[in-house]
Amino acid sequence: MSQTYVCVCGRLAEKPLPKGIDGLFVKGHGLKVYERVCEECYRRIEELEKRFKPSFGGCDVVTVVYDPDSRSFTIRAYNEYGDSAYLREDMRETRSLVRNIWTREIVVLEGDRVVGVI
Repeated sequence: MSQTYVCVCGRLAEKPLPKGIDGLFVKGHGLKVYERVCEECYRRIEELEKRFKPSFGGCDVVTVVYDPDSRSFTIRAYNEYGDSAYLREDMRETRSLVRNIWTREIVVLEGDRVVGVI
């Protein structure tokens, strides 16, 4: 008896998450983790992951969040120092939030450009 899985988009899920993705969540649906996706969502997540270029190395966790309202994916990564980065399907470049460990300032980068300091 095989178990059937439903993708985040509502279709039948046939494929496991792409390698390197630690979790898939749906925005506004708590912490329910999806383990499988349909062929189209798999392709979209892979394309997003190829474009994803955090401005820091050594990502500890890489997750994908699906927004059912806009029907778009966002990929996010975090590391042990509190740095994070994200890229939505409608964005051109990865936005990274990199923490300076001495001053505690957070530098906001889009690609290689500094766009702000928090």
